[in-house]
Amino acid sequence: MVDVETYMGKVVVVNFWATWCGPCRTEMPALEAIQLDNEDDLVVVFLSDEPAELLRAYVAGRSFSGTYGRFVPEDIVDPYNMANVRRPMTFVIDRNGVLQEVIQGAKSHDFLSGVVTAYR
Repeated sequence: MVDVETYMGKVVVVNFWATWCGPCRTEMPALEAIQLDNEDDLVVVFLSDEPAELLRAYVAGRSFSGTYGRFVPEDIVDPYNMANVRRPMTFVIDRNGVLQEVIQGAKSHDFLSGVVTAYR
């Protein structure tokens, strides 16, 4: 489980995705670019509930800049459990660890950058 306390003082973007989700795969490069542009004060965490072997195979050979992890759907609590219903789901947590934005569906680089900038 990702502990946002680890990232206190940074904006944290948690993106729930899946390898089978075309919009997720389309959105991921935008989130990675935003992290690269703001790496001093922003962390992007990508989480999927798919088998670890599948995730390792998907990530292998790709140059991803985010933090990747696996979650167990039953362990996700409200409001993050919305990710069990729809992908991608993106949550923006401010520097103080407070959830500020819940974004349903894939969004453009410009949209996501604007949202993240509001909390930097």
